[in-house]
Amino acid sequence: MRLPAAVRENFANVIADESVIAFILSGSDIDNICSFWDSMKRNYYQLQAERDTLLQILEYLLSVCNIYQGEQVFALIKDEEGKYFDDELHMRSENCSRYTGAIERVLLPGIWNNRLARANRKALVEYGA
Repeated sequence: MRLPAAVRENFANVIADESVIAFILSGSDIDNICSFWDSMKRNYYQLQAERDTLLQILEYLLSVCNIYQGEQVFALIKDEEGKYFDDELHMRSENCSRYTGAIERVLLPGIWNNRLARANRKALVEYGA
């Protein structure tokens, strides 16, 4: 997976990319993964074709983190379309003018912590009436 240099710069302070080993070591820490997620959210509207690649990287980093944990601690919150907005799991995108409704689209899946039974990062969603 190749990302343009401009996109990689947005994430350089979070996940090292100078070597595969540095990438895996920095990306296996949940705090770094959450910072990576924060960067994705902050730059969401500037990212276009890179979104899918970044989501694949996020999923990969969570799987590496789970390997280090020795169990499935972290998972993505992503299959939320059609569900009712839940403040514990979801956050509204900038495009949502209402405060409640059925979720129409997940812009950025959240990060669920199975050990604590709570979201480390809430899913960024859009919803309708």
